[in-house]
Amino acid sequence: YPAVVSLKGTLSARQPRADVRMLRLHDAVMPGDELATGENSEAVIRMSDGSTVRVFPDSRLIFNEQSADIREWLHLWLGSIKVHILK
Repeated sequence: YPAVVSLKGTLSARQPRADVRMLRLHDAVMPGDELATGENSEAVIRMSDGSTVRVFPDSRLIFNEQSADIREWLHLWLGSIKVHILK
């Protein structure tokens, strides 16, 4: 699974109909997780192929199964991210 490889501040994850859990360095990000960074918080998630997603402060996104089309596996609905794809 993708994992948190850098974390400053707070990063939470929540599955549909489940409680919020706080993620720490090296924790796995599961398909379907709704991720949220706190104020002054940033996180980097590394995919299995080495690609990374940097999540900036006060951001919310849904992380889905990885697909050939990034629009299908990340849905940003608040804030900003930066994606670095390795091929």
